[in-house]
Amino acid sequence: LAVFGVPYVRCSRCGHVGVGARPQPEVLDEIFAESETHSSTYIDRSAIETRMTQIIAPKLDWCVGLFQERNRRPPRSVVDVGAGGGHFLAGAARRGMEAEGFEKSRASRAFAREAFELELREDDFLSAGGTPVDLITFWGLLEYVAQPRDFIAAALRRLTFDGMLVVEVPRVDSLGTLVQGMEGAVVARHMDPTTHVNGFTDASLCTALAEEGFIPVAAWYFGMDAYETCVQAALRADAPRLFEALADFIPVIQQALDRGRQCDDIIIAAVPAR
Repeated sequence: LAVFGVPYVRCSRCGHVGVGARPQPEVLDEIFAESETHSSTYIDRSAIETRMTQIIAPKLDWCVGLFQERNRRPPRSVVDVGAGGGHFLAGAARRGMEAEGFEKSRASRAFAREAFELELREDDFLSAGGTPVDLITFWGLLEYVAQPRDFIAAALRRLTFDGMLVVEVPRVDSLGTLVQGMEGAVVARHMDPTTHVNGFTDASLCTALAEEGFIPVAAWYFGMDAYETCVQAALRADAPRLFEALADFIPVIQQALDRGRQCDDIIIAAVPAR
């Protein structure tokens, strides 16, 4: 696959996909620290409660349920890395957890302060250290970083003995990728080599987790492939109303794709192998 003329290359061992000539880490850091465009989804005040009920609450339910099933108690503390506007941490705090977050974006940190009274850390999670916590989350983080395994290794150092790491990443082997890779398609979301320097397979993510000291214990498959397909169809036909006409197809088609594991997103929960 090539996007904007930039090729992605694939590992022959685990299927992992990455931008061959990727930006230097400091360039990526500057983009995410200074660009409000990349933060716009997470700092929309009008969408706070919709995001909290439709996105954050299900993720929290999944994480807390898994943790409680394994440890017979809910998690007491959480660190979210790449915390965006602080929505997940705000939801965790409402459930009584001690919440700590790391976020590069100035705009996102300001939003978290104003909307949730959360002070997100701007320093580097990889070297920050801190007291052990029960739960660490990477929601849509590892696709943006030059060395994903460094973050997985840092999480292992920061977790309690019975802690859990939860990672959400884009799946490259999906309908969303195929549609976006067709001639004439444009980037609506998903595979964007200017920021998404990694595209994961189930094998590549689980390989990275296992080789850095984790055991994957649960997976949640879902995506926005049907949305992506409808957007590309409307763009190709130069008919904005086509998307509106097709909108009721989206949840029906997506449910089938999720069940068949042809979707463009996955969440993996993993526990320390020690």
